[in-house]
Amino acid sequence: MGRLRQAFDGLGENLPLGDPELAEPLFREVRNELLAQRNGFDVASVSIDLALLLLSQGRHREVQTLASEALALFEAQGVHREASAALLLFAEAAREERLTRDFLTRLAGYLPQAAADRELGFARA
Repeated sequence: MGRLRQAFDGLGENLPLGDPELAEPLFREVRNELLAQRNGFDVASVSIDLALLLLSQGRHREVQTLASEALALFEAQGVHREASAALLLFAEAAREERLTRDFLTRLAGYLPQAAADRELGFARA
């Protein structure tokens, strides 16, 4: 898990999204390990980072899958209502192919706060 944690912690800071051939496999590796550990908030965070990459390439179906899997994990874990509602918005926007970089960036900023504050709602706009 030490190597995984280092990779996860360093992805956003050290790995430019402009190099998808390097970024995508690392995002997927970290995400798959977190899925296996059923680590909901971290899965969602890595899924959002990967969704940003895929969205920039027009790979909407893959973004839909990421969003659906993250939402299913939140629901299975009983993650609090406010965070689950934010992931539901992510899944719906992905399904309808209306996700934006701005939405994903705001969601990425919201999730760590929501992990610590069960009452914190996500502002849609």
